[in-house]
Amino acid sequence: MSTAALPRVTVVVAKHRDAVPLVAGQRAVAIGVICSEEDGKEGRAALDRALAEAEGRGCRVAHAPRTLGGQQGRGRESLLNEFRELRPQRLLVQDPDPVRSAYDEGTGVPAYHVPPGHAGTALDALAAARDHQLATGEPVFVECRRAGADERGDITAPLRYPPTVNWLAEGFDGRLTAFLPSAGGVLRWTQAEPGGRVWRGPEILPGPR
Repeated sequence: MSTAALPRVTVVVAKHRDAVPLVAGQRAVAIGVICSEEDGKEGRAALDRALAEAEGRGCRVAHAPRTLGGQQGRGRESLLNEFRELRPQRLLVQDPDPVRSAYDEGTGVPAYHVPPGHAGTALDALAAARDHQLATGEPVFVECRRAGADERGDITAPLRYPPTVNWLAEGFDGRLTAFLPSAGGVLRWTQAEPGGRVWRGPEILPGPR
């Protein structure tokens, strides 16, 4: 596969070092990283090493890591502008709904095991990806990754939400229908005729965000 044909993956994180475990699991993709804030020399150096290792696994670095610092409150708008240029096919973000680790009975404020910027950046990225998909009609498939290693000690960030297994269904007329979640909603493809190789779609199913 030529580098021009590699799937386009965009990683959106709070800081440069946060992208390291997300980049670590990628193979044979064109990858780019967008950070919501600066991270200092050590954080940038850690990401540079991770991207160099990714190139050794067959990835191509699509662009130098970009930082959206200094645009507080405009994360969604800034990311949408980036997506218009980069046209990501897959989006990797941190956990938009981190697990609560503690609860302050006095103030009633929950505490989480990750910095608050992680979820905020992820939510902005999800909203911008949805806007981009609905405006362009180009599907954006999202992976949410949680902090920490998996049960095997893998350094890559494990999936926050396990992938579905019931993505293919047979209708009463014998035609197969395939479903896949995307940033803009659940997509559906349907066979033109039972057992045929021609599929119609994708179309977005109506429903809540």
